[in-house]
Amino acid sequence: MFNVENAMRYNNVETVDAEFSAILAEINYTNDVFEPGVTYNDEIEERAGQVFVRKLGKGIVEGGDATAENGLKFNTHETADALIPMLNKYTLSKSELCPGAVDAARKSGKLAEKKAVVVRSHGEAWQAQAMALLLGGKNGAQAANNFTADADTEAITDTNVVDKILAAQTQIMENDANATVCLVSPEVRAHLLSNYAKGKGFLPETNEDAKRRGVIGDLLGMTVKVTNFIGRASNITGKIQRGVNDVAKDVKDGAATAKLTDFVVYDPNTYYIDTIFNGMRENDKIEGYFGCSVDIQSVSGAVNTNPERCVAHIHATESDSEQDNTGSDNNGGDNTETPSETPVDNGNN
Repeated sequence: MFNVENAMRYNNVETVDAEFSAILAEINYTNDVFEPGVTYNDEIEERAGQVFVRKLGKGIVEGGDATAENGLKFNTHETADALIPMLNKYTLSKSELCPGAVDAARKSGKLAEKKAVVVRSHGEAWQAQAMALLLGGKNGAQAANNFTADADTEAITDTNVVDKILAAQTQIMENDANATVCLVSPEVRAHLLSNYAKGKGFLPETNEDAKRRGVIGDLLGMTVKVTNFIGRASNITGKIQRGVNDVAKDVKDGAATAKLTDFVVYDPNTYYIDTIFNGMRENDKIEGYFGCSVDIQSVSGAVNTNPERCVAHIHATESDSEQDNTGSDNNGGDNTETPSETPVDNGNN
């Protein structure tokens, strides 16, 4: 019988995969739903190692009667700006050993392949982290969550899916903002497509490049992207090797919320992410090891300057008889916590 052990013996090399580099199996990665300038804002200011987002004061225009005394006089009403700090404290590290002679590995293409795996794996974890921070806590910078929990917790169906998303979009528009992004779970995607089959408002995407970016269509003027970082298949903690108990509370809370989230509708101009790459390196001088290591590390921060412009539909939990209240899921997550609703702010946003 020809198996892996025999293959190793047959090739007489440690890195048998270098011999079979011509037949590579595809690796599954989740969609990159967070794109700079599309689904989040990456314009930030840094001073002395501190990151800030400057939020301008909006103020109210004064009206009057031009025929009245001093009717054309200008009265000064100063409105304060705000500097919102962003804590760059969320570290993601990935290291992978590449056994075998470095020169031989380069010739076989193995090292280039493993580099791509390291980078792509890091990128996938970064996407998971970005979702967790969107649905998570304060990042040390605010008094509220990064989002508004929809007061409606009714389960999504083929019949009500468009109405539910429309209601969330309406809530954002009532806060003087444009909701241009809608991130949906795979289950909600199925409801939308079923709804489309019945001749209703969802328009599926047909462009192949767009579909590779997770875009599944257009709804009510919003770009709709599907991601399994929310919904019952959410596996945010499975993308971070050490698990949520070893990372910041914001990520832990966000991962817990994601399990119960059906969709997120928001204005991407209010969600800021800043990422600093400490670098990627290839180390071929490892004492006692026949090969090299490839390492990559980043430190990120994220903040939503207007949580009322980001609405997440969080469905009601199952009954006590159906719900697992142990505080963990199969991926090491926590499915027992749902954030409280952030009050809608109709003031000077």
